[in-house]
Amino acid sequence: MESKQFHAIMKKNISNLLLAVIRSDEFPGFGVVQSTVTLLSFRDDPARAPQHNVSQINNYEFISRNKSNIMERKIKVYKRTIVFVVFLTLLLNIDCAIAQYNNAFGLGGGISKATGDGSEFWNIGLEVSGEYYRKVSENVLIGAGIAINHWELNEDKFEGDVSGSNNIIELTPSIMYVQMLSQELELHFLGQIGAGYYINNQDIKDEISSTTFHDSKFGVNFGAGIMIGGSKNAILTVTPKYHIVFTEGESMKYFAVNLGILFIN
Repeated sequence: MESKQFHAIMKKNISNLLLAVIRSDEFPGFGVVQSTVTLLSFRDDPARAPQHNVSQINNYEFISRNKSNIMERKIKVYKRTIVFVVFLTLLLNIDCAIAQYNNAFGLGGGISKATGDGSEFWNIGLEVSGEYYRKVSENVLIGAGIAINHWELNEDKFEGDVSGSNNIIELTPSIMYVQMLSQELELHFLGQIGAGYYINNQDIKDEISSTTFHDSKFGVNFGAGIMIGGSKNAILTVTPKYHIVFTEGESMKYFAVNLGILFIN
């Protein structure tokens, strides 16, 4: 298969995925940092403190959802997840006769932190990730990845016995650009941009009750870092990355720094 044909297939696959996400008739609200700030920021407003706690969450309009709406949202989550899996399957099964294009599989971990309004309500969290890329030119790789971020609620910001956590799952196709900086040091510049599907699972509880959020949204990410060649088959990567998830109100944003190993063949 020629290079032009390969690029055409990749372009079509990515376009189909993004259109499936963007054209969907409705996305449920993401409700991560901003919802938590609206919901639990009573420490910064003492006048409200006696009347507002986690057990009264259901009085807020933004979580007045009946069971049928929740089921509809879950179905849409499953549909979009299937879209991503289909895309990844297509990517992994492109004609293997293209021997001149290298494969790369990466594993990594690091830290992540919410930024902007409400970020103080979440502690610095952990991130783990996995990704697959196929080299399409000397400097460009196209692929997809999955990452899981886990944040714990900053309990110091609330009165009473309040705890909670937030798990964000990223399902994002992406493009990577690599440029040699030093052949002697085997040092490369790494630039990356992606767009895809962000799934949020949030649980907040106090001594009386527990409330769970399950939301999803379309978002983008971009970052730049370095690659250091340790051997012919493994490369060390350091990749800071910024994420923007598009919500109904102000976009939710967070920053992550990932240290990983990229296995190539």
